Amino acid sequence: MRKKKLAFVFSGAAARIAQQAVMMRYLVQGKAFKDGKTLVPTVLAGASSGAISIVALNAILLTEGLVEGGELKERFSWSDYEQIIGSINRKDVYNAGGVLRSALEFVGDGAIFDTTPLRELLEETLEKRIGFHTLGDLPVRSYISVVEQETGKIHRLSSVDHPDLPLVDVVMASAAIPILFPPVELMLPGKSDTAACVDGGTGIDMIPVDAIHRDRYDRVILIRPQPYDPEKKWFKDPPFSDVRIVKHTINNFMFIEEALMDYAFHRAVWHDGGRVYCYVPDLECNHSPLDFESGSEQLQKTEEWAGSDQNRPKLVKNCI
Repeated sequence: MRKKKLAFVFSGAAARIAQQAVMMRYLVQGKAFKDGKTLVPTVLAGASSGAISIVALNAILLTEGLVEGGELKERFSWSDYEQIIGSINRKDVYNAGGVLRSALEFVGDGAIFDTTPLRELLEETLEKRIGFHTLGDLPVRSYISVVEQETGKIHRLSSVDHPDLPLVDVVMASAAIPILFPPVELMLPGKSDTAACVDGGTGIDMIPVDAIHRDRYDRVILIRPQPYDPEKKWFKDPPFSDVRIVKHTINNFMFIEEALMDYAFHRAVWHDGGRVYCYVPDLECNHSPLDFESGSEQLQKTEEWAGSDQNRPKLVKNCI
């Protein structure tokens, strides 16, 4: 009997990654759909912080014996992952260094913030604790999108086709929000030298549906955080959001993000809308992509939302 092919596709989420953590657990544990069946993906695709979701899910599936083909240095459970996500704070992700330092060093460094803390957290968790060192160590076929900074070209790096790439470098590159976080040098396919790479969700891969469209899947599930709603309050007001120009800048950024998400939904329908679902939470408040202090609250609120029988994955063609 043919094994069913199932794909999970993770959008960028930044600090809203906690929402994805709950939704992927519900999917795998059979709580998302009414039939109650455990869902084990045969392929994963993600961009930006969605790359972190991919790596964590690989480790969890291997820990639970749901996939084969990889080795763990230490078991890594759902609770282990959610404990990290729930306790993380801004200083675990980046160093601000003060406005003056940021202004003075921006031109030289190419970014406002220093993401050394995030790299140290990933190295400690992925390499030293779990034992994942390269992209090829991921047992589930996985695609992680990055964007070449100088050309804007999207590269969908695969655990099968590019197994020797350092995993932490790939994840750091995919999550490198332009201007805010520094680019990461990667040896890209077909290149004779390394190239600076930034956030994989910068372009059309905000939800990287094109990474998997060449294969036909029995079901594809797009997993993204709560849509931005300007009518809702922020869970925590972004810094200086009471200043009109800052407020407008934040709104414009969020509107662009939503447009890229919507475009991905339309592309998914073009590929095969009858088999593609979206799993999208609807929470009471907006959560800032840079609010890394509210992980535990997002876990709790998403758990409450996902626990309702009315809040299940929906066909993408019914959501656009």
